[in-house]
Amino acid sequence: MTYNVRVQVTDFWELLKGVDEWEGRHPAKAVETMIAQNPDVFGLQEVTDLWLSDYLGSLTSTHGYSVYTGKGFDNRYQPIYYKTSKYTLVSSGVLYLSDTPDTKSKYSDADYYRYMSYAILRDNSTGVCFAFVNAHVQAHSESTDVAVRNLQAAALVGILNRNTFSNLPIILIGDFNSIETGVPYNLITGSTTRMVDSETISAKVTNNQNTLVNRDGWSTLFPYVFDYIFVTNDLIMVRDYAVVDNKIDNNNTTYPSDHLPVYSIITIYEE
Repeated sequence: MTYNVRVQVTDFWELLKGVDEWEGRHPAKAVETMIAQNPDVFGLQEVTDLWLSDYLGSLTSTHGYSVYTGKGFDNRYQPIYYKTSKYTLVSSGVLYLSDTPDTKSKYSDADYYRYMSYAILRDNSTGVCFAFVNAHVQAHSESTDVAVRNLQAAALVGILNRNTFSNLPIILIGDFNSIETGVPYNLITGSTTRMVDSETISAKVTNNQNTLVNRDGWSTLFPYVFDYIFVTNDLIMVRDYAVVDNKIDNNNTTYPSDHLPVYSIITIYEE
């Protein structure tokens, strides 16, 4: 599962004016969705220290998860949660979506340090290892944003073709701020990668609605899909795909984030 939970308002001057840091949302409702869906592995975007300290702790203390927090820079995380009973963490790390991924770096027009976190996990029952990768690329629609987003997607593809990942089944999740006809989507699913959109090969599609919530009221959806689960086209079978329509906030009238979670049921085979 992938879920962009939305960062709280952090602008000092906005908070000084009395702006609600959660914009009328209730983060506990986002966590309620995670617990209800009960995925074996999932990744989050836009997580902060406050998310980790005040809202996500029960996942590891009560619900059987371990976590690689995937800290990319000050107060921003892309955590990967996995069921301790099912998986063992082999290795993990952060790589930056830039020309120098191994060092903290960004393209000059990037809004901040965009990166991918990853966890290589071993299935405790089969011994099969796979890479779970969590990415979040540049947002917004100005020409500079589009150009940077495309560069970041190309950098991501280059990283996935490294030896670290090239011999493993890969599950790539995240917020790509791109529709299916956009450059990032087509770079990721292009001829130089093994990646495909899990929805397109799923044996069953339970719900394929849009994933972007209109922040004006938090109750309607924009006609866009920005959130994806990509998988390698070998050794993986996708059994179900669903966008989770979690309008459960404020007495079931609004969404707890500006994105909807996306969930896939996946089987990884031994070679």
